[in-house]
Amino acid sequence: MKNCKYIAIKVDGLNHWLWFETEKVTEKDGRFIGLAGWGEDGNYTEIDIDTNEILGRIHSDFPQYR
Repeated sequence: MKNCKYIAIKVDGLNHWLWFETEKVTEKDGRFIGLAGWGEDGNYTEIDIDTNEILGRIHSDFPQYR
């Protein structure tokens, strides 16, 4: 995958995607840490979860949320 400016993740148990600038995401030791992102309705979001809780990913040059 090419280097994209944004990444979105679909987390098990959530009905919406969470968006982050790729540079604000860290994946290490089976953890996904996203800082200063946005979720449903553009709400500020930060998350630290096990990567096995991620059901899907979107990599994009533009955020694709409503």
